[in-house]
Amino acid sequence: MVRQSSVHITEATDRQVTALKAAGFGTFTDIVRTAIDRMYTEAAAREFRDPQQQAAYILECELLSDQDAGVGPAEAETTTG
Repeated sequence: MVRQSSVHITEATDRQVTALKAAGFGTFTDIVRTAIDRMYTEAAAREFRDPQQQAAYILECELLSDQDAGVGPAEAETTTG
């Protein structure tokens, strides 16, 4: 599911987004999605001490992210590794 939202950004963040776009990181939406995904994965790494539990949680997050992006299981395997 994709839904529209709005974000208020500072001038510094706007400059960073402009630089990331120029470097080929995609649209503003792509950049925000990637940033949130990385922050979420990092939080999961701190949250779970057990490596197996952590790996299962991160895999679940990746599968949810792939579903949100409209990527099916076969495509997900080739895009994530």
